[in-house]
Amino acid sequence: MDNELPIQSSSDQCFDTIDWINVWKERKFRQLATPHYQNSIDFWSDEENVRRLYLYDKKGRATLVMEQLGGIKIYPGAKVLDIGAGPGTLAVPLARRGCKVTVVEPSPMMVSALRDYQASEQVEDIRIIEKKWEDVTIEELGGPFDIVIASYSLSMVDIGEAVRKMGTVCSGTVYLFWFLKPSPSSEILHHLWPKVHGVPYYYEPKADCLFMALLQMGIYPNFEVLKSDHRHRYPTIGDATADFHRRMDCTDEHQDKIIRDYLRTKLSMIGTEFQLRGSSYGAKIWWTKDH
Repeated sequence: MDNELPIQSSSDQCFDTIDWINVWKERKFRQLATPHYQNSIDFWSDEENVRRLYLYDKKGRATLVMEQLGGIKIYPGAKVLDIGAGPGTLAVPLARRGCKVTVVEPSPMMVSALRDYQASEQVEDIRIIEKKWEDVTIEELGGPFDIVIASYSLSMVDIGEAVRKMGTVCSGTVYLFWFLKPSPSSEILHHLWPKVHGVPYYYEPKADCLFMALLQMGIYPNFEVLKSDHRHRYPTIGDATADFHRRMDCTDEHQDKIIRDYLRTKLSMIGTEFQLRGSSYGAKIWWTKDH
């Protein structure tokens, strides 16, 4: 299979006539145009968001990392590219296993957390490029890479161009992890947004759209459904309200009351804390380039 084939015209596509790359783009633009919506770079440039959503549940994160890395063919000396590496969730364990890791991460707060994690684990083979994937050049990346990973970091509007670049710098296998179903917290945003802001909240394109876009590009990947238990903990209803207040860019007490009243119907009291519980479904999509 040649993963660098140009996009076929609709007349050549016996499996579909829908331009799925454009569907992805339209859904991303629709989401980004939502009033009060924060794009991924702005959201993850907030230190509190990084701390609350990435650093609060280290045990849960460790379990997720083990599951993800357990399904990737890793070997010492492998050159790995981690796109949207966040606080080093995968990059640091990969380096600890002897991989030579390059990460692309645009958020200064995420990069700071990554460097702290790297220092605490005393690993050295991590090169950091502080840019958006769309802005980094092939020359800067310095590939080819044996493994390319993008773990829940596909915020790109032009998914076709993003994937083409991954294929250009990869000599082995590309692994994409992406949402298959909205998380419980995203579902709450979907229900609360019209109540708080008076406009709909649109989900981002999901893994089904991604899979069809890859087929459109002449890439025929493997697909695995991943299920995990979602459990976000809050000491008080006030803490939960403050969390969603930040996520929704709220400004007044009336909005907080709407959020608080709604969360009382969704959170469970477990012991001495409130929890948002539910199942999250993601997808692992991967393919190996032919040589």
